[in-house]
Amino acid sequence: MRTFVAEENVRVFRRRLLDERDLNLHATLRDLLSREEDKLKVDLDHLHRLEHDIAECQTRIARQRASMDAGEENSGDAAQARALLDSYMETLALHEAHWRKMKAQLGEV
Repeated sequence: MRTFVAEENVRVFRRRLLDERDLNLHATLRDLLSREEDKLKVDLDHLHRLEHDIAECQTRIARQRASMDAGEENSGDAAQARALLDSYMETLALHEAHWRKMKAQLGEV
């Protein structure tokens, strides 16, 4: 039962991280995600879900950069757009660090 709860929390936190624009809440979600991921046993299904989420995060980073490069953000929103990009990048780094940890535990690195 604990594994199910942790898996669901991870799923929910990852989804919320991709959509959350409040930077304080984003930081809280990253912390909660990290704690829940540490509770999970390492298995290939979890690894594959994480790889999917890494790809999704990379896509969002690319879209955010393209939006910023195209000047779609007005000057008042430029700081918020940059903060959102930074937050996406921090989330990606968190996912990639967890991915490396899982690969090492599976003996695949």
